[in-house]
Amino acid sequence: MDDNSQMKRRLKREDAVNLAINLANEGRLPAADSLSAQLIEQFPADPNTIAMRAYVLHRQGRVPDAIETLERAVAGNANLPVFHSNLCEMYRQSGDLDRALEHGLKATALAPDYPEGFNNLGIVQFERSDLDAAEAAYRRAITLNPGFAEAHNNLGNLYRVREDTSESLRCYEQALVLRPTYVEALTNAAKAHMAQRGHERAESLFRRATDIRPDHIEALTGLAGASHALGKGGYALTLLSRLTTMYPNEIEPYIMLAQLLQEDHKLNGALAAAEQALALAPEDPRTLSLMGRVKREMGLTAESLEWLAKASAAEPESAEFHNQLGVSHMELGEMEAARASFEKAIAIAPSALRVYTNLANAKKFTKDETHYKNFIAASETIGALSDHEKIGVHYALGKVYDDVGESRKAMEAFIAGARLKRAELNYNKQASLYLFDRIREVFTKDALEAKRKVIKGASTHAPIFVLGMPRSGSTLTEQIISSHSQVFGAGEVRTLNQSLTEAVTRDFSESVRFPEVFRFLSQKHADTIVANYLRDIPNWGGSTPRFTDKMLTNFFYLGLITVLMPNARIIHIRRHPIDNCISCFTRLFREDLPYSYDFDDLADYYLKYSGLMAHWRDVLPSGAFHELKYEDLVADTEGKARELLDFVGLPWEDQCLAFYETKRPVKTASVTQVREPIYTRSVERWKKYGDAIQPLVDRLADVPY
Repeated sequence: MDDNSQMKRRLKREDAVNLAINLANEGRLPAADSLSAQLIEQFPADPNTIAMRAYVLHRQGRVPDAIETLERAVAGNANLPVFHSNLCEMYRQSGDLDRALEHGLKATALAPDYPEGFNNLGIVQFERSDLDAAEAAYRRAITLNPGFAEAHNNLGNLYRVREDTSESLRCYEQALVLRPTYVEALTNAAKAHMAQRGHERAESLFRRATDIRPDHIEALTGLAGASHALGKGGYALTLLSRLTTMYPNEIEPYIMLAQLLQEDHKLNGALAAAEQALALAPEDPRTLSLMGRVKREMGLTAESLEWLAKASAAEPESAEFHNQLGVSHMELGEMEAARASFEKAIAIAPSALRVYTNLANAKKFTKDETHYKNFIAASETIGALSDHEKIGVHYALGKVYDDVGESRKAMEAFIAGARLKRAELNYNKQASLYLFDRIREVFTKDALEAKRKVIKGASTHAPIFVLGMPRSGSTLTEQIISSHSQVFGAGEVRTLNQSLTEAVTRDFSESVRFPEVFRFLSQKHADTIVANYLRDIPNWGGSTPRFTDKMLTNFFYLGLITVLMPNARIIHIRRHPIDNCISCFTRLFREDLPYSYDFDDLADYYLKYSGLMAHWRDVLPSGAFHELKYEDLVADTEGKARELLDFVGLPWEDQCLAFYETKRPVKTASVTQVREPIYTRSVERWKKYGDAIQPLVDRLADVPY
């Protein structure tokens, strides 16, 4: 055959090979499969033809067949880097990371200027949790090809694992500059904005992704999350419901559904969705972690430890899984284990300043320890963070500076964090304060006496309500009582409010709400509210004769409680007004308490609360509730504990003084304090901050106490 004939045959073969690849890329897989099979019969020893056949098989999802075919190509020509790079990716997808690494290293050794080879190698090293090596590979790929969008996106994923949201977002945005329709980068950038509470921007990016790929599950579920965060809860849940129907074998919609239901405090629904995700992917660390978080929110913290430990074992290089495991240990009072988990998270992600916030709550810092020095050094990069990310760092700094006796620096940090937090919140101050006035107008002494003639209260003695301002000593009070063998500590439960809301929604128009609805409540309503309330106390189920309900804002419902459950016991715990408010101001709460991040807002709320409690003293029968001062409790713990148990009608048990040994989960901001014996260092704490808090002192100095 002359040279011209050989050239024509080679061109025809190359054209056919390219055609098969194009057919596969267009999704015309049967046609690509047929053509590639014909070509492999004609040219069984040609490496390019074999490589093409492997590519088509790979696109069909026949990864083992693709690997076998490509290995034949390598046997024919072991020095082509593209073959090794493709094998690197295929072995990765098959789960054989050792063989994948072997071929990835071979590809980059053969071609040190091959950006695709370094990108594939980086993906394998990332999945092997060798983040430093992965970063080096991605950066080499970008150096060789600055326009390599995939490498920028992959580098962003690496920074996300390191908890460096700002840097990950920068990488995703660079990928989008290079390729504006890159769906994976759009979705990842949207997630990064969600982490920074940029919900509107996130929603926009998720929508762009779904416009390009209407079937992209990750973008669709992300859109639901962003919509929920923007107050479009109905749309979000409807979308997720539709996705679980359309894609019943995909876990992402179930994971998001569980998370949103948990945020809405619909924990039974959250558990059902988490269980469905787990059934679909029982070994996936995301589903294991999800179960752990839902169980913890339900108060089943010991069970949550098991799930979170499995998640951490499945993905040991995830800082977030170790962080979540530490939170569960902390709630159970296992402080050494909590600190160990937080330290693992920090070792993986030294820039994860958020984890330092949890570590700061789990221990007392000293100036000569490594963690103190590392945190202070790491906090110097705070300027690169988003405003949302800065909040937790400021509060952690405040706590750390307090620990080492630098009170002025501590308050400066708290004020900086509070200012940013307050700017995030949509606090309707007027409506919040007006609620106090409306309650006083509705719950007059005459109105209460009249209602008691219409409604016969339930006979239950089970509830023990502990209420008051946050940070007033309520957790300590509940912990003492719930250490009794006849008491279950339910913590902060929302069932009273939910039971009342259900009754109101069912029988009255939405314009009739609490407190005005009190005027229309009948015996039937009362019976339903109490029955539902007792039924829905989390994890109680009548396991003990009594339970504590420490939903602090039940002080709004104090008059209602005395009508519906006259045999319930109510304990009002209070603390020096300035100490109480400073303790609120210096704490970043799990649940947003919008009034607590500004001195004037805090003073206004406290004054209204104080006025409402004075109102209840006037209109309720003598002895309707027991009042206890935090300062008296820490000064005479046994004496006041005996008074508490006597008031609730329980015999004395010595274990109530060993409350810090009680193995029950504590979710409140006092999680660490109630794991220690009584101390008095929080009494008159406010005085050490000097004139930095003078505006608050001026507002509260004359409040009766």
